[in-house]
Amino acid sequence: CGKCQAARDEGGRHGRDWCSRADDSFLFSGLLEGPLEPELLSLLPLVAGLAIRNAALKLQPSFAHEIYLKWPNDVILVRQDPPGGDIDKYRAAIAAKVRGNLLRPPGLSGNPEALFEVDQLPSGEVLNVRLKRSSGVPALDEAIERAIRRSSPLPLPDNKSQFERTLELKFRPLADD
Repeated sequence: CGKCQAARDEGGRHGRDWCSRADDSFLFSGLLEGPLEPELLSLLPLVAGLAIRNAALKLQPSFAHEIYLKWPNDVILVRQDPPGGDIDKYRAAIAAKVRGNLLRPPGLSGNPEALFEVDQLPSGEVLNVRLKRSSGVPALDEAIERAIRRSSPLPLPDNKSQFERTLELKFRPLADD
């Protein structure tokens, strides 16, 4: 037995910084009532997330390559855009701004790639930067992170529905894109 509460928008709790734009997501919280085994409580968010993902796939099997779990209880549907479309322009604008703030470390050889995850507000203000895959050159990783932070606020997409709160950004210091 329990309750479910739907929301048009939502924000972080317990000191966590995040927010969603109104009508941009389907959000809900569940409350279970009754006796629960304490050792099973930690698995509950993951089981709920998997159940929601599986239900969405039954409703729309074509989502198989577009829907995934980001956190144990966050189901994400990746928006697809044709090559050269608005999302590509949005990402290119972000990359150009960051590249303009990048001070390459001296003596850099090759063209190593680093992967960062960036959390931003709907205004483009950078909240958090996480290195997901190092370039193998710590000085370059640090320079890219500084450039991302200096680029705040990040450019916004022309189509506001394509705004991504969390971005995954790849950087190669010698790449043109």
